[in-house]
Amino acid sequence: MRMDLSIAGQQFSLLENFKDDTRLRASFNALTHQTFEFDFEQWYQDGYWGEGYQPWALAHDGRIVANISVNLMHFDVLGEPRRGIQLGTVMVAPEYRGQGLSRVLLERVLDRWQGQCELVYLFANDTVLDYYPKFGFARVLEHEYSASLTPADRPCSFNRVDMDDLLERQRFISAVDSAVPVARLAMRSNPDQTMFYCTSFFKDCVHYSPALQAYVVMEIVDGVMTLYEVFARRALDLQALIAELSTPQTTRVVLGFAPLDSSGFEVQPLVSDDSLFVLGQAGQFIEDARLMFPLLSHA
Repeated sequence: MRMDLSIAGQQFSLLENFKDDTRLRASFNALTHQTFEFDFEQWYQDGYWGEGYQPWALAHDGRIVANISVNLMHFDVLGEPRRGIQLGTVMVAPEYRGQGLSRVLLERVLDRWQGQCELVYLFANDTVLDYYPKFGFARVLEHEYSASLTPADRPCSFNRVDMDDLLERQRFISAVDSAVPVARLAMRSNPDQTMFYCTSFFKDCVHYSPALQAYVVMEIVDGVMTLYEVFARRALDLQALIAELSTPQTTRVVLGFAPLDSSGFEVQPLVSDDSLFVLGQAGQFIEDARLMFPLLSHA
């Protein structure tokens, strides 16, 4: 879709559904790389940029200069299905800032989606904490789960998965699609989002256990294990799995999700560079139930 708009005395084009336009996608990726130091081109070429990721962009003289992306999200929340949209890839080219371009995009996205889903949310850094409440968003506190570790005294059955191997990728995607939830707030039906991370930032963090028929996405840095996600077709003992993954030097585990069974874990308010904002009061249950959006669901 394309619509011409006049903003601050200049003519812009509002663009949607342009991912298959080579020129516009290149312009979008250039602004993404300028803003965030990554882009979506390989994700697109690998076939993972599906209909669940929908940029809304403003172009000036054929160049994309502002964007807000809509991510269609499905979750199991305390056992109940919920549908929402996550706003992300919010960016404006430096020379176009201060002209209200983000406001125009955000208002149009909210006009389209408000009332059509149960949650509209986003993550924002400290520089814009006062901006989103102007549009009806409320800051919501998430909670993080962690525990001290005692490594298992048996060999680890997990081996790193080569995510450059296309067959291994297909096996992993199948496991993601059929996995039982391990979190009280669990992302569902969105392997494309998982693959965004697991073919780029976390491609060396995917491990598989034939014995458990389970995948994990995890890394250990300076003795602290971050367990981002577990994908298994049957329920597993999370504490036993963590103990098996740990090394003699691992002293602590931090979860990238709020576990179904929180016994044995410490829970505390999440300290992060990004804060969660949810439209209206729809996100209060997240704070009340001490939940967090899984880290691999962040867009």
